Amino acid sequence: MKKLAITIAVLLPFAVAPAMAKPYLPDPSAVPQTGMVSKAPVGSTVTIDSTGKFGTRYGNVFKVQPDKSLKLMYQYELPNQQNG
Repeated sequence: MKKLAITIAVLLPFAVAPAMAKPYLPDPSAVPQTGMVSKAPVGSTVTIDSTGKFGTRYGNVFKVQPDKSLKLMYQYELPNQQNG
């Protein structure tokens, strides 16, 4: 019985961690405030480009939830585009 309790205590954090994990954000200041969507199907993804506080551009990928709100999935840096 002790072995079972120890095994559960050791493995429980690994089982709970994915449910509690937040996406890694290179720049949290670049996450735009989102509202609700009306035409995107539930489960689809939406990408919104934004700019961080130091001028770096990011792509933010959101997933449409059943209540039509957006949940941030991940963020990636967009390549610099030099005009000239």
